[in-house]
Amino acid sequence: RTDRPFTDEERADRTGQAANVTDIHGRGEKGKWNDYMMSREDQRTLSYTGIKGVGTQDQAVTESMQPISDKVNEHLGTSDRAIIYNRRVLVKGEATVLEEANVGGRWVEIGHKMALRYLGERGPDYLEPTLNEPRWLLFVKPITMKSWQGVNWAKKYKHTEW
Repeated sequence: RTDRPFTDEERADRTGQAANVTDIHGRGEKGKWNDYMMSREDQRTLSYTGIKGVGTQDQAVTESMQPISDKVNEHLGTSDRAIIYNRRVLVKGEATVLEEANVGGRWVEIGHKMALRYLGERGPDYLEPTLNEPRWLLFVKPITMKSWQGVNWAKKYKHTEW
């Protein structure tokens, strides 16, 4: 909705109808077979998807994904910048939990370094408001690493222990 904010009644209505209630066989009432109960009217007036509930929207997107296609002959242009950046590396690996969710653990120092590296000198300003949020610290030991060009990742980016 763009013409006015939702009323409390509208918000409650959308929230109450969002749950994907299951039948005795564990099958949700909303699914691929009924287009996740998408409403064209809601799509015109309330939300882009027309599907009530973020969980059901996530389900729709996840279930409708196709296999990853071969991108070797693809030619991306400047308007595809986001795609280009998101495809820089693909890692298949084994994750080890170094720290369970906590506030103020070893991840703070690592987060600070990453904020500086990726966002510049003002990066820590971005990190600061979220320091009270618990985070996990994981180490992913790569089994395979591929650059966006489909070749192995350069040695200078690899940790010396793997």
